[in-house]
Amino acid sequence: MKYLHHLLFVVLFLVLSFDGFAQFSPCPDMSSECIDAPPGSSWYWWDGDGDGIGGMTGACKVNPGAGWVLSCNDCNDNNANIGGPTMWYADNDGDSHGDPNTTQLSCTQPSGYVANNNDCNDNDPGIGAPTTWYADNDGDGYGNPNVTLVACTQPFGYVANNDDCNDNDPSTTFLTFYRDNDNDGFGDPNVSVEGCTAPTGYVSNNQDCDDTNSFINPNTAWYPDNDGDGYGDHNQTPIVQCQQPVGYAWGTHDCDDTNELIHPLTKWYVDADGDGYGDDPNNYIVQCDDPGAGYSLLLEPVGPVPDDPLPTYPGLDINDLNYLHVIEPFLPVTTVS
Repeated sequence: MKYLHHLLFVVLFLVLSFDGFAQFSPCPDMSSECIDAPPGSSWYWWDGDGDGIGGMTGACKVNPGAGWVLSCNDCNDNNANIGGPTMWYADNDGDSHGDPNTTQLSCTQPSGYVANNNDCNDNDPGIGAPTTWYADNDGDGYGNPNVTLVACTQPFGYVANNDDCNDNDPSTTFLTFYRDNDNDGFGDPNVSVEGCTAPTGYVSNNQDCDDTNSFINPNTAWYPDNDGDGYGDHNQTPIVQCQQPVGYAWGTHDCDDTNELIHPLTKWYVDADGDGYGDDPNNYIVQCDDPGAGYSLLLEPVGPVPDDPLPTYPGLDINDLNYLHVIEPFLPVTTVS
């Protein structure tokens, strides 16, 4: 009869927990069961699966060995992966959010209960978990994303959005950023996004007039192009702006801004015979400055020089002219009578 009280408790526990819906309580105080036990005895629970939580089998022990613990209520003392019961919260309105004030401790989920306790009103399915609110320090209706409170109702000085980029200035909410496609540090005024920080490939200014060319922006230097060959004279004073002024060009220096044929991409043909004409269209150098003797801007023409009358050569058939290379002046032709 010494442990009758404990036996009855175990039987009651098994009956209530058989269907998995037992309302658990903290381990019962079994100290009275150790009154007649050896001095120094305390009540311990047997932990069959070694998970640190005992089942409902216990005994008074002076020096308990391995397997005896002070806690109880293991949902399955034969499985170390299953520990004690879980606290469940009533979900009266069926919104999947539990009432923190109505709980049940059970090894399995009771009907009408959930594992969370974040329902602000468990009688209204339209009101669920608490909302994150954002401080609106400047009173412009836009919240600071870095200062928050979680509450069921809106706190004073807080709003539901986090769209303010400067919560100390009511005139500033979003910032505008512009696409910088050519990575020259200047943005396209026609392509923009709003936010608090610049996305990759965007800048805070919209001053680029050509976002496809990194050489053209508000810092571009335009030089006078007097001969209209697309190259400016860097010895002249430039205009610094984004748009190209009429009669100006950017880029490589023009060494002769009075001759449109001479510029940094001019081809100078090798003139080996010194007749003032290049000999081979594939034999040339590219540069602005005149390389001097042995080079020419012009290729040697083939056939009669345009706009010049054909010379008359007695006894020479006109078709023979096809074999002549034009040389100025024409050399005398000897004919056979």
